[in-house]
Amino acid sequence: MADMASPAPPRHPGSTRPHPDRPPFLPFPAAEYRRRLARVREALAREGIPGLLVFGGPRASGFLRYLTNFDSWVGHSTLLVLPGSEPILITDSLFRGNLEQSGAALSWVRDLRAARPGSLELDGLIWQVTSAVRSHLGSGEALGVVGEEWLPPALAARLAELLPDYHLGDVTRHLQEVKAIKSAAELRLIRRLVRAGEAGLRAGRAALRPGATEAAVAGAAVGAMFSAGADNLHGPLPLSVASGPRTRLKNVPPTGRAIRRGELILLALEPELHGYGADLTRTWPCGSPTLAGGTALDALERVRAAVQPALRPDTPLRALQAVIRSQSTRVRRVGRLEVLVRGVGTTKSRELPGPGDSDLPLAPGMVLTLECVLSGERWGCAALEDCVLITRQGCERLSREP
Repeated sequence: MADMASPAPPRHPGSTRPHPDRPPFLPFPAAEYRRRLARVREALAREGIPGLLVFGGPRASGFLRYLTNFDSWVGHSTLLVLPGSEPILITDSLFRGNLEQSGAALSWVRDLRAARPGSLELDGLIWQVTSAVRSHLGSGEALGVVGEEWLPPALAARLAELLPDYHLGDVTRHLQEVKAIKSAAELRLIRRLVRAGEAGLRAGRAALRPGATEAAVAGAAVGAMFSAGADNLHGPLPLSVASGPRTRLKNVPPTGRAIRRGELILLALEPELHGYGADLTRTWPCGSPTLAGGTALDALERVRAAVQPALRPDTPLRALQAVIRSQSTRVRRVGRLEVLVRGVGTTKSRELPGPGDSDLPLAPGMVLTLECVLSGERWGCAALEDCVLITRQGCERLSREP
């Protein structure tokens, strides 16, 4: 467990020697992160917003990770992007009071400051944030905020108390729009991530045989993903394995249940690489499927083949609905169909497009998950989930593993 002792003075590499363009373990050059910040600044400037605060905390560091590669895993952190200043990263996410052992060397930001965990006083996160804001931004100016909902209520209240003369507004959507279009460097990383996930799928399928347990399939899949380059598991439920009647539950962790011949097994994996997560799901029979199970798997393949071409640039997700309705009618004797599309990146469930973005036009450079789910009373549930890249010509399915 992390020991929330008093923080030691920051020991970021950049404070003692020139900061390299690409510190050890940084997945992208510093120039890549600067380009991202420049795009965000340009979007805010069009709205007359000169400053930006980005908050993050345990299991809620996706926006911070995108802009700084810092994972605020044991406390809370704030990135400040202010006029006339280099980016400032202030954190009380301190493992035993040691900033370097808390991930400082994984960030490109030169100005990295430690705060006392949980303090509402001068040495605390909010006081330091307030001091930096007042040093670089005039009273009465606008300050865009991202991720304030992840702050503990006491810290959020203290922020409002200390900055009453500034116009604080939520600009999460601006950052989401920048994040939605992946750079060439991001796409290279995401392809590596998907390949690691596919290695997990292959290993999981190879471990599938009558008498094998769900846990054995999961162990083979996870080991293969890490061997192929994944460095973490993503999301609140990064691994689901369900077999036989348990497929009806779909999103469940593996158990010691032995898989029987002819049963379906659903394997859902969420590998992570440098904070980016991918979702991949497959459903297979153990040996030869039952008639109902085989019919369901064939129907699901046809659904995916029909829906995927509808993911095209300049086309809103609303346009998918006609295709989905048509496919639902075709498979209604087999089961109930659901088709889900959402964005891929560093912020699980906060990427564009999200559930409320049916009118958002797709654009080249977006990476999405396409999940097709079919559920039946007699045979359970089956799902196929892939990562898809929107291109100028249409879309490319990144995950090709059957």
